[in-house]
Amino acid sequence: MDFYDWITRKYVEWRGPAIGREKTITEFSKYIGVSQQVMSEWMKRGGSIPRSQKTINKLVVIYGREVYDVLGLEFPGNSDEDVDLSQLSPEMRDELIQARKEFVRRWLEEHGFKRRK
Repeated sequence: MDFYDWITRKYVEWRGPAIGREKTITEFSKYIGVSQQVMSEWMKRGGSIPRSQKTINKLVVIYGREVYDVLGLEFPGNSDEDVDLSQLSPEMRDELIQARKEFVRRWLEEHGFKRRK
């Protein structure tokens, strides 16, 4: 499966049944953390694929190791379940940690959890 097929399938899964409320590619791109233009390019057959570690990390936070598999990249961790952060550069480690925090924050908001003050 190429990246175009994979990301399009992820969009369809994320969108779910569209009865009553169509979820747009713009909303999906915000969910992932990329611009709508980037997402549209990814979803175009023969379009671009992510190569920057920062962008790959955003996808990994949501979809896990599967991202590396579909991109044909070697997974940087030493187990099937987790990334060994000590093998990443300090910058990549910080970006991944921030992306995970952002994902959790968005997930909590989407599922009705409120932030305590």
